[in-house]
Amino acid sequence: MFHVAIHRKDASADSSWSAIPSNSLVQRLHSHSNEGSMRWIAVFRSRGEEHRIALGSPDGEDLRLVIPGWFLDSADLPGLGEEIIVRFERCETMTPARQLRFKIIEPLPDWLDIRDILEEPLSQLGVIKQGQMLPIPVLDSVLILLDSAEPADEFLFLDGDEIAIDVVSDSPVFEPVPEPVPEPEPVPVNAPLIPQTVAQTVTQGFVPFSGKGRTLGTGQVVWGTQ
Repeated sequence: MFHVAIHRKDASADSSWSAIPSNSLVQRLHSHSNEGSMRWIAVFRSRGEEHRIALGSPDGEDLRLVIPGWFLDSADLPGLGEEIIVRFERCETMTPARQLRFKIIEPLPDWLDIRDILEEPLSQLGVIKQGQMLPIPVLDSVLILLDSAEPADEFLFLDGDEIAIDVVSDSPVFEPVPEPVPEPEPVPVNAPLIPQTVAQTVTQGFVPFSGKGRTLGTGQVVWGTQ
């Protein structure tokens, strides 16, 4: 066991799902181990539960371990430079996974193929736990659940491309309902005719006289003498 300073990995700077050990930590790990390993697994305990993540390529000189933020949050680990006790195990002692069955928590876009986007992150993670929640790399705040796995060991080592990945969903599929198009109202057969207006008659070339009429021959002298 080692007292190691834990740091949170900046997701914007590195999207790797591995734990990044310092060079000093790797050197001390090899000096305390009688056997080498294809890949070392970091083991933490938090609130009575065990959490594991595989180590990636070393970086830095301090005795520290840089871990993805989502893993720290799910494991309830500090990740602020605080020292905690970490145990390291060889991956050769773990059971390799043969099949993983994930359950989708929320509806996903039709264009998204989870199998394609999970292969590389799972390979970096290196180890998975029954019932573990994982984020989907291309979507913010969307999680999937490891519903079951074969074999049925609590922790399984993720090695190689021969692991079958199955994805199921209990979320209902919502299809948009088209809005009904209103039908035009029928015109009644005995509908009254609309009278023409002055503007309508102008288009026909006739303007009705609207002044006061005068009749000739009313006894009034208009021109000439009596």
